[in-house]
Amino acid sequence: MGVDQELQEAISAFLDKKEKESRILEITTREGKCCIAVDDIIFLESRQHYLKICCENENYELRGRISDYETMLEKYGFVRVNIGFIINCKYIKILKTKKIILCNGMEINIGSNRHDKVRHAYMEYVREKNKWKL
Repeated sequence: MGVDQELQEAISAFLDKKEKESRILEITTREGKCCIAVDDIIFLESRQHYLKICCENENYELRGRISDYETMLEKYGFVRVNIGFIINCKYIKILKTKKIILCNGMEINIGSNRHDKVRHAYMEYVREKNKWKL
């Protein structure tokens, strides 16, 4: 592989990474519209007809379905771990067979039919995160 091709791939990977880091999610809560950096979201939790979006510094509650966010956030390192939770892989501290332990100490059970998908998504996240480290 030539230097030009390596440089193009490095620039492309860098731009992809920057685009993912700067992704903003616009939501409407009871208080009005607000924007959240996707990278700051730890998890989304479904509670009846409401969603709780837990971020590093603040939580948000809005009406909606968790399935509407599942596909949208998947490409940014999020994975649905059970019927009520979507987790940002960035905040996974320990991945066990039947549960996830987040960096904040919270434990979330993995649905019985979702373990392979969760493991694959987490490994993909780790691979991407370490892709350009020397």
